[in-house]
Amino acid sequence: MSIKTSQLTKNQRGIILKALYSTVEHLEQPGSATVFINTFLTDSEKIKLGRRILIAQMILSGYPQPEIRYQLRISPNTFTKTRKWLESQIPDYATALKEFENKPKKYSQPADTRYRFHYDPFTFQGMRTRYPMHFLFFTLAESLLTKWRR
Repeated sequence: MSIKTSQLTKNQRGIILKALYSTVEHLEQPGSATVFINTFLTDSEKIKLGRRILIAQMILSGYPQPEIRYQLRISPNTFTKTRKWLESQIPDYATALKEFENKPKKYSQPADTRYRFHYDPFTFQGMRTRYPMHFLFFTLAESLLTKWRR
């Protein structure tokens, strides 16, 4: 049931979006939005929307761009689009996120410890970190020497 958005006319696109918006606006019960999202959106669409919301929350919380990109593994283009979306298209989105400001931040630890230490990419240690199989001999020799010295 996929269709390219470029194949839709403006009229068709307007009808589809109007149906979606009117359906979401008429949801009144607390759990009905969750049921609607789980029923009508695919897993990838849910993930995409959720990531955009997380990016928006982190931007509004004051996190810098490199930290957001590092923790959520997003491209600079995604960050910029989300920031422009917040600034120009939905300026009142900040008021909708008041409930998230009171919650403790869970973004203090990096998602992956493999990228915790940043080395200059052209130093021996940086090359060794980025290409471990190319430096397997050095790694084995170093581990043997440390065991022998103990």
